Amino acid sequence: MNTALQRACTVFRNTRMQVRHRSLSRHQATAPQVRIPTAEKLFHFAAITAGIVAIPAWVFVHLDNYKHHD
Repeated sequence: MNTALQRACTVFRNTRMQVRHRSLSRHQATAPQVRIPTAEKLFHFAAITAGIVAIPAWVFVHLDNYKHHD
């Protein structure tokens, strides 16, 4: 039983070593090829933020309507 356990540990250790060195993607991170203007970044940030906050803000403003609904 002990030799089987040792062999299994060796197999798992070798598999772990192979996985550690394997790349999940063939793409490498590099500097951006096209620079995005700051104004465009700010616009997109504002649009995404407004989209996320819009519904909770609307519910918060109309909370009385939800409380008094029969």
